[in-house]
Amino acid sequence: MKRRPLVLIAGWAHTEHALHPVASALHAAAYDIKVKSIWQLLDQMEKATRQGCSPNACRPARGEDLARRGACKENPGLSCYAYALKQILQKQDDPCVVVGWSAGAIVALEVTCETPGSLKGLVLIGATPKFCAEEGYPWGVAARNVRAMIMQVRKEPRAVLGRFFQDVSWPAVESESCLNEKVNAACHIGIEHLVHGLEYLRKMDLRDRLKGIEIPILVIHGKKDRIVPWQAGAWLNRSLPNSRIIIHKGVGHDIPERQAVVLASQIREFLENRC
Repeated sequence: MKRRPLVLIAGWAHTEHALHPVASALHAAAYDIKVKSIWQLLDQMEKATRQGCSPNACRPARGEDLARRGACKENPGLSCYAYALKQILQKQDDPCVVVGWSAGAIVALEVTCETPGSLKGLVLIGATPKFCAEEGYPWGVAARNVRAMIMQVRKEPRAVLGRFFQDVSWPAVESESCLNEKVNAACHIGIEHLVHGLEYLRKMDLRDRLKGIEIPILVIHGKKDRIVPWQAGAWLNRSLPNSRIIIHKGVGHDIPERQAVVLASQIREFLENRC
């Protein structure tokens, strides 16, 4: 029996290991699972650039507009994260389902906006079409706070990351050893990768690009989410015609880590019945 292709994308400051419990709970024998993080997508593009690109390949742009760094002639508005994910999808024999968590969900949604036919379905966990709040869209972080975080992560990365992971796990409380392990892994990613991801989150806005997306989508959100308010997931559900939403009560942003088995069951049901 041919295994179904499935790509899992972890979000900002997380490595792919954050989604390994979900991948394991999905019973890999039934799926051809690839697990990535957004920093690995960026690293993939940087390696391709160093090795030399073809004329139509991604060419990182210079300057401060990091959210559009990695745009190419064929996709001038596509971020380097989305372009790297698009390359992964193009190598699949069949359209696959992408499971994106947090910033990984934004990247997956960006690819879907650009090439909806490349996906068979989409699972968005702790997702938002726009990370920063503005007038008319209050369900996000103030842009000035993200700019401050960019400055602080350069100066005191461990302190910034410690606070971030505490907010990710809230209302649960991480042990000091677990928190240190996550901070160490995030520091290993590299400060510039972390800054690049924050710039992407600060600038990306997909609200006006959702029209025409008709593939089945499952939106999953924690009611206690401190990183991305659950109302952002509800907004997505209202805006996507072929979506449904599941709200996890009493859980925050770390659904893949806190409720991996339950999440895997919900993803499996979605794959079997709607994809």
